[in-house]
Amino acid sequence: MKPLQFLLIILLIGVSATVGGVAGFRYAKSPIVTATPSPRVEAAGAPGSGVKEAGREEKTINLAAAEKGDGMTKAPSSLQEFRERIKKAKAELNERKVYMLQHDAVQSLDPSQILDALSEANSMKTSLERQQLRNMLLSRWVERDPKAALAYAQGIGNVTEKSDAIGSVASSWGFQDFAAAKARVESLPPGTLRNRAMDHILYGLARKDPATAMGIASSLPGDQGISSQRYALNEWADKDADAALNYVSKLPNGDAKDRALNQMIYKIAENNPAKAIDLLDLIPPGNQQNQAIDTIAANWAMNDKKAALDWANQQTDPEIKSRILDGAIRAMQTTDPKGALEVAQSLPVGKSRDNKIIVSLFSMAQSDPQSAIGLASGMEDADLRSKAQQSVGTRWMRVDPAAAAQWVNSSSLPQDVKNRLLQKSSQPETGVMSGNFIISQ
Repeated sequence: MKPLQFLLIILLIGVSATVGGVAGFRYAKSPIVTATPSPRVEAAGAPGSGVKEAGREEKTINLAAAEKGDGMTKAPSSLQEFRERIKKAKAELNERKVYMLQHDAVQSLDPSQILDALSEANSMKTSLERQQLRNMLLSRWVERDPKAALAYAQGIGNVTEKSDAIGSVASSWGFQDFAAAKARVESLPPGTLRNRAMDHILYGLARKDPATAMGIASSLPGDQGISSQRYALNEWADKDADAALNYVSKLPNGDAKDRALNQMIYKIAENNPAKAIDLLDLIPPGNQQNQAIDTIAANWAMNDKKAALDWANQQTDPEIKSRILDGAIRAMQTTDPKGALEVAQSLPVGKSRDNKIIVSLFSMAQSDPQSAIGLASGMEDADLRSKAQQSVGTRWMRVDPAAAAQWVNSSSLPQDVKNRLLQKSSQPETGVMSGNFIISQ
């Protein structure tokens, strides 16, 4: 695997869930209920550098697909041909195709052409575009001259882009020659930049030898060791989940072991939530275990909501059932807000149910405000109806102010509520709010 390939992996930072406590967990393991993930663009966590931009989803592509994609050729090309390929990539709307075309263009270059090609990356309009192509080129440069690539990255003026570029070089160098990369990183001044670079070279090593990377990460102090172990364990779980789990199971009981088990559960739950359930017995009851339940439920619901709901309905403990449904609803509010609303409406009457209904409607209003306001307006409970209408109205004001204002003016809401909603279009959205109250999620 060439160092460039790491750039196709390090574009997504792992997401972690925060949940409350439920003691005395008892769950139903069902060999019949199995996850059937829908086809999706593969994603993987990576240390600190995600090439990202507000409002844009971060994605990475399947490496095998990139290797075999249309037009993927290793034939040498001129700098002009490189520019033409990048121009073609810019015209694409599909992000996966953009990555593939850029990968093809960069891979076709001789490393001696990288420095000239970097001017093409630097001329791109947005930070996302600059970082994405620049980091691919720098990783390619590592194949010939990692010190020169690192020196270039250190000379980037923008602090955020500099950190991101150094991380890309470090990941590639860590895979190619960990000892040399480690020596260079350790020569950097102590601080955040050095710590992030160490994370990245360990990530590069983990792609080749996750067990060794895990051992080195475990020797690092404090937060540095925790973050490095997380990335090493992710790669180990990808390569050999059983070996990684065997390592984790032998760790001394304590916070470090619980964190590692949760990381394993998170990773396994991406592809096999039913198997992840079997790991819950290894985590003592409490916040860590509750977080693991939430993770499994969310991952399962995103790919197979029926299986996730079946798991919830197997529970005899109402608190555990509620926790699983909470995780499933939160995931569905992003991928299937109407489905999330249906599940929320099936919950026992109470404040928790009301909040989930309102948040689900708020999510639905992003893509279909007319339907969301219709459902909100049809609720029998007057208080819940008013809160739901305000929630949807708040989001609708962001999506289509003219249409939302027309509805607000014709609604039966009190005039002071109407005035607040009509003012929403000129105010920044700082949270999930509805009228004069904040919805707790």
